[in-house]
This record gives sequence, structure tokens and C-alpha cells, in this order.
Amino acid sequence: MQGARWGEAFKQIITALGYAAGYWILQKISFPYWVLFAGFRLATLIFIPQRYWGALALGELAPLGYLAVSCAPQYGMAWAALTVFPTPIVLAMPLVHACKRWLRMFPVRGGARMGVLLLCMLAVASLWTLMNTGRLAVTRVPADYHVDYSAALARWFIGNFLGVLTVVPLAVWVREAWRSTTVGERWQRVMDSRLLMEGAFLLVPALGLLVWIATHATAGSSEDAARMAMFLPVVVLALRHGWQGAAVGGTLASVAVVLTMEGMDDAGAIQAETFIAFAISSMLLLGSRISVLNQRDAMERVQVQDALVLARRNIAIGEARLRVAAEFLEQIREMIHVGYEHMLTQLRHTPSVDSRLYARQAALAQEQLFRLSDGLYPTGWRDKDLVLALRQGPLARALDEAGVSYWCEARGDFSKVSSALHLAIYRLVGECLALTCQNLPPTHVRVRLRAGQRGGQPWVGLRLRASTEVDRVAAVRLDDVRLRLGSAGLNWGAAEDRARSYQGRLRQTHVPGGQVIAAVLLDPETQVRATRDPTSWIAGGEVTVPGRP
Repeated sequence: MQGARWGEAFKQIITALGYAAGYWILQKISFPYWVLFAGFRLATLIFIPQRYWGALALGELAPLGYLAVSCAPQYGMAWAALTVFPTPIVLAMPLVHACKRWLRMFPVRGGARMGVLLLCMLAVASLWTLMNTGRLAVTRVPADYHVDYSAALARWFIGNFLGVLTVVPLAVWVREAWRSTTVGERWQRVMDSRLLMEGAFLLVPALGLLVWIATHATAGSSEDAARMAMFLPVVVLALRHGWQGAAVGGTLASVAVVLTMEGMDDAGAIQAETFIAFAISSMLLLGSRISVLNQRDAMERVQVQDALVLARRNIAIGEARLRVAAEFLEQIREMIHVGYEHMLTQLRHTPSVDSRLYARQAALAQEQLFRLSDGLYPTGWRDKDLVLALRQGPLARALDEAGVSYWCEARGDFSKVSSALHLAIYRLVGECLALTCQNLPPTHVRVRLRAGQRGGQPWVGLRLRASTEVDRVAAVRLDDVRLRLGSAGLNWGAAEDRARSYQGRLRQTHVPGGQVIAAVLLDPETQVRATRDPTSWIAGGEVTVPGRP
């Protein structure tokens, strides 16, 4: 117990010292039009637990106390008293607490509520602006010095608000990115982040060019146009990546505007900062809606993938049942064979009975059972040889016995294709053959298969061409060929559903003398590494890879 107390006290001291050091560093690089430590102050209140808020107040009291003591002879004791008490971070604590607890700025599920976050940033910026104005009102100034309160109020508000906009949204983005990933995958996610890549290789060069134009422009209009144009990258990133893009683009754009300032009285830069602050706020609100739409789209893609997985699972269950039925028919055929052999043995001793008739009937029954079992689940497929099953299996035998000229061509490496896709291609060929036999029977059928890979994911292309020669139609016999083709639906919708289950689309084209049916099916069982979109990385949605369950 004593060790836990000392550990908690040590954490409180580290928090106070760390905040004081960060505050002192950012105070050195801030100025009235760009108050970075205001953003740092609000970010610490948002992310650090409330049990450490007292340490934050003490951490800010140290640099402000030093400032009050050193400047009290110049500005007066009233100014020094208001500088030390209350400190800005203490005044902002009730607002931040209300936004976090009552307005649910960070819900348990999902990302930040950008509207509440913007309201919190606007409220604390206004509060700190009024606090600065109050200190100015009691500051000791020379008798001939005129204080322009409206200008000071506008300057401090723009400085506080832009400083908060520069730091807090980016900090929220980094925090959610940190919490949504593990230690081992963070660096890989950074390398795969399209938002960071676009920011580094598109946004930074574009802003650098605008900064160069603004600093080297000879005409004031060109300088102002370059500064105003710095909001465009913020809009582009917000439209592409949601509020996360607006956060990254807004931070870089505000830094770029500051780099073009020539002094504290640069009116053009002040106008540009005001415009950039308005653009960042608007894009954060718009980007939050875009992030919601992106997340919803990602969820819909996940639901589609789940539906495809379920469909393929049902197909696999159906195939397993067909295989069991085929094996059961094989057992029945063997039993009938044994029974007929025993009966024929008895009949050979009966002179008045022609045993050859019963032998022919037994052979015919066994042949019909074999055709039925082979159509349900082909023997060639049991060896997992798709090309052999299509060339010499029940499909080829059925068409050959029906008088149809048939051949199957295959190119590519089919060994990298999963057995599920092999069987799906076989069934789809049977469906397509059954479709071509519905109207005018074909006399020539050519099946072409091609296997390949795209992005590490195998695929199989199917092209079936059925043509009819009128002179040979009379020789084609399609009595029981549809049953032996192993098709299930005997309609176009069933074939299309089978193709869609493997993210393919069946296309039918009528050509002179026949028709062509083609499709490309993806292999769902191949594991492909998914690259994560930065928007979904932060918002919690996953970017799915086609064909990956």
C-alpha cells in the first residue's frame, strides 16, 4: 500500500514537471497570433485523467509564477495577481469536464464527436481571451498609451483559437491511432497510411510552394492570394480522409501561414490566419460527416463480405451433402451388383429362364446409378483435378453421348487455386452448359479456363462458347443430359448467384451461330495482406480486401 502511494505521488510529480517543461518550450515559440501553448493546455486537459489535473495546475503555476514575479514591477501587482490566480488551465477545467461527461465528447464506441470538440475549443479560446483582456484592463501602462481593446480582443481570440485548432485535432488523431493499434503493428500502419503519404508527398510540397510564392511575391495581391490558397489542401484532405485529413492539413496550413508572417503587425497574415481558422473549423465539421459515411461504407462492405462467406459456406454444405449422396448411391450400386450376381448364379441352374436378359438389366441399372452418382459428385473431382474432370468427367461423357462436340482448354497454374474454387468452376461450367441446352441445342461447345494472380490473390477466368450447326441439330440427343451435367438451378439466376458468391459476374454475349458465357472468379481462401486506409485506421473501421473473408 505504501509503495502504491509513492508510485502515485511520483506520477503526479512527473506530470507536473512534464507539463511545466512543455508549457515553457511552447511559450518560447508562440506569439499573440499563434498561441501554441493554448492548444497544448487544452490537449492535456482532454487526454490526461482528472486525478492528475491538480498536478497540471501546479505545473502551470510554476512558469506563470516566475513570469508574475519577474514582470510585477513593470505591469503592477494587480496584473501579477491575475496572472497567477486563477491560472488559465484551472478556468478551463469545468468546461472540459462538462464536454467530456455531459456532452460525451469521446463516446465509449466510435471516435471523437467533432461538433462537441469544436464547441469545447471555441469555449476555452473565448474564455482565455476574456481572461487576457481582464489582465490587460488592470495592467499598468504609460499615461500617454492608448489601449485598443477591440484589436487586442481580436488578436488574442485568433491566436488562442488557431493555436487550439493547430494542436488539439492532430492530438486527437494521434491518440485514436495509438489506441487502435498494437505496438507491433504501429510502424507498419504508419507506412501503409495513405493520409500520411499524401500529407508528406503532396500537401507539404504544395504548401512549401505557396510559402515560397508568398515570401518572394513582389505584389501584395500575389502574397495574399498565396496565403488564402493554403486552405485548399485542407479541403482536399478533408474530402478524401474526413476530419482526420482536416486535422493534418489544418496543422500544416497554420504553420505555413505563420512562416509567411513578416512581423507582429502583418495585416495580410492575420487575415489569412482568420480565414485558415474558419476553413479548419468548417472542414472538421464536414470531415466528421465524411468519416461517418466512410465508416458506414466500410461496415456495409464487411456485411457484404460476411454474406458472401455465408453463401460460400452454404455452398460447401450443399456440396458435402451431394458427396454423401453420391457415395451412398455407390454403395447401393455395389449392393445391387452383389444381389444381381447372386440371383444370376441361381438362375443359371434354371433351364427355362434366360439369364442373359437379367444380366443386361442388371448392367443397365448399375450404369444408371453410376451416371447419377457421377453427376452428383464426379469421380474425376475426387482426385482434385479440375481440368481432367472437365475433359474426361461426366460433363464430357454426357455431351459426347448426346452427339455434341466438346473440348476444354486450360492455361495457367491451377495448383495455387483452392479446392473450393475448383469445385465452383466445375459447377458453374455445368450450369452454363445446362443454360445453353435450354433452347436450340448446341452442336459444338468449347470451354477455356485461365488461372492467374492479381495482387497475390489467385483468380480463374471461364469462357464457354456454344455454337449450333443447323445441319447437325437432328443428331443431338438431350434426353437426360441436363441431369448428368450436375447443374442445380437450371436458370440464369442460379448461375449468376454462384458466380457472385466468388465475387464474379456472369456475362452472356450472343454471337453469330451461338452464344458466349464468361466470368472471372476470385479465390476467397487466399489470405491477402490488407492495407488500411488512414481514415478507417482512426475511425475503427477496416478496409476489406476483395475475396478475403
